[in-house]
Amino acid sequence: MQATTELLAMDGNRFLGVMPARRFLNAALARHHAPAETAPVGGRLAAGGIQGCVVEARGLLAELRRRNVLRAGVLYAGAVWALAQGIAQLGPSFDAPDWTVRWFVIAAIIGFPFWIAFAWFYEFTPQGL
Repeated sequence: MQATTELLAMDGNRFLGVMPARRFLNAALARHHAPAETAPVGGRLAAGGIQGCVVEARGLLAELRRRNVLRAGVLYAGAVWALAQGIAQLGPSFDAPDWTVRWFVIAAIIGFPFWIAFAWFYEFTPQGL
């Protein structure tokens, strides 16, 4: 099990991309010590600023696909749906209260962001993690 050493870089409310931690720190230091003509201007990087860091929404979607985060989210949703259906069908035969399915779904919704974060940091492959 190997975790990536990448950071999600943000500048205000803009997604700057995913980059190795060392590159992110070097870029931050370069921006901090940059001359006035390369410093951020009005919330945007001026010409000659950090090159190649700004990632559009398509780039984020491509990164999510590359890391199989979308696949993990669909897998999680399908598993939650199947388990909720199973609980709803088998619950009455075991005298389970009616609120059991509702609480299961609420717990699954709370767990979804943690599952997505896990999928982002650890890449799922056919060979395993």
